[in-house]
Amino acid sequence: KQKKASTLRLYLANQNNHVNNGSSEYLIIECWETNVSYPVPVSMARNKLMNNSSRDVCSSLFNAQDAFACLKKRGQRMNISDALLDQDICPGVGNIIKIESLHRAKIDPRRSVSSLSEGELRRVVKHTRQFSMDWLRTGRAGEKLVYNQTVCGTCKGMSVKMQKFGGGSDFSRVNARS
Repeated sequence: KQKKASTLRLYLANQNNHVNNGSSEYLIIECWETNVSYPVPVSMARNKLMNNSSRDVCSSLFNAQDAFACLKKRGQRMNISDALLDQDICPGVGNIIKIESLHRAKIDPRRSVSSLSEGELRRVVKHTRQFSMDWLRTGRAGEKLVYNQTVCGTCKGMSVKMQKFGGGSDFSRVNARS
C-alpha cells in the first residue's frame, strides 16, 4: 500500500469563503487531511512575516546584516545555541541546522553570544544560511558532520558526544576526545 504524500498549505480566508467565528479574515493551516483553523488577524500574520523575513534563513528576502545585527543585539544574554533556535531572532532554524552550522563555523554551542567576535558571529550567520539553502534546494538535509553521528565527519578522528544544556530540552553535539 502506497503512503499518501504529506501536504502543508497556508492560506488566508475571508467570511465569503469559510466560517470564521465572526472575524473578517483569518489564517487556515491545512496539514495532511486535517484542517486546523486558528483565528489570527491577517494583519498580525502579515506583519510578523514581513518583520522576520529578512532574518528567515530560507527567505528570498534574507539579509545577512539584519540577521547578524538581531542575533548580536537580542541574543546577547543567551548562549549561541539557544539564540539560533529562538524563532523571533532566527526564524527557520531548527536543531539540525543549528548543530551543523555551529560545527561548520567552529563555534562551541555553549558559548554566549556576547563572547563571540564579529567575525565568529558572521561565520555563524553564513553557515546557517548556507546549510539551510542547501537543504531547501535539494529537499533534504545536507551531509551531517556531527548531528546523529558518533565520529566527527570533518576530522574523522574525534568522537561526537551529545550534551544537554540550555533551556532543559536542547541537545547539541560537541567534539570530545575519544
